[in-house]
Amino acid sequence: MRRSVLQPSKGRPSAFLFLSILLSLVGFDAWASDGVFEINQACALDTGCFSGDTSGFPVTIGQAGSYRLTSSLTPGSADAISVSSSDVSVDLNGFALVGPGSLRTGIVADDQDFLTVRNGVVHSFQTGLDVGGHARIEDLTIRGCSSDGLVVNGGGGRVSNNLVVDNQTVGLHLATDTAYGGNVFANNGTDVVNGAALATNLCDGETCTSPPLRRYYLTTATYDGSEAADAGVCADGFHFAALYEIIDPSNLQYDAGLGFVKDDSGEGPPAGVTNVSASGWIRTGFSSSDVAVPGWANCNNWSSDVTTSYGSIAWLLESWDTGVSQGLAIGPASGPWVTQGAPCNAAPRVWCVQD
Repeated sequence: MRRSVLQPSKGRPSAFLFLSILLSLVGFDAWASDGVFEINQACALDTGCFSGDTSGFPVTIGQAGSYRLTSSLTPGSADAISVSSSDVSVDLNGFALVGPGSLRTGIVADDQDFLTVRNGVVHSFQTGLDVGGHARIEDLTIRGCSSDGLVVNGGGGRVSNNLVVDNQTVGLHLATDTAYGGNVFANNGTDVVNGAALATNLCDGETCTSPPLRRYYLTTATYDGSEAADAGVCADGFHFAALYEIIDPSNLQYDAGLGFVKDDSGEGPPAGVTNVSASGWIRTGFSSSDVAVPGWANCNNWSSDVTTSYGSIAWLLESWDTGVSQGLAIGPASGPWVTQGAPCNAAPRVWCVQD
């Protein structure tokens, strides 16, 4: 009698049984013959694309290895790809990660080192990519993000040959010792923050090779002396400034998008006739003190809000004459700044400077 093809011959496993055993060992990971794990919209939504990834976005990469898109990803109201392992390489393979415009991130790997992302498009997220140290980001188009195009949280990486366009806050927000070069920037709020330019870049049609200037600003809101050093007074990426951090504004860039401005501020800082409106609390670098001497006074290290304690305030000189402004002596160390002691219950603004 002829046996069914599904019935194993005596003493020898059938091809069907062998295949079943193989599948049980291999699982259902989508990997190509070259050992690269594949990611696409269908597996992301329906089954998960490999072990450790469940259906639905974000696609979760939990082990080191090489990954490649075989379609564009549109994650809707979620992040597109979340990486929870170091030593991961993601080849977008010419495809795009397409975001919802706000709230979400294209690739999240902020605590992971040695991530490589290349060859594709990331657009219309709040943040395009948020990565860790020793990252390589190359040959991408990063555009149309409602905040930053790329955030690199750790140093020792390289960002090269990318097109960075129409990101509302910062195109590339880099760690100080991240190298960048060969990038083209256009229509970003700010093209680059921090980083070290090791090759020529193109910024809005002009070559640019130097790192951008450190930013500073005067808050729009006002605070008493006990509030000046509170978390949240200065925006993320900024801190309460000491005078000697911002004493030479010619080496800094005023952030007119975050800071207080006047009619003729343009892209620069506001100046003041007196200590009204354009003044701000300023750190002194001195010991805790509340005496009414600018450079000493700091509201007992910014803990006091009483009228008998004093802190230091500063504002930029409105008059270009030398010597005296509104009867206040201009100290030789303060350059274009006017400094004064103010009661800690007063409510000037606060000077902030980039980390």
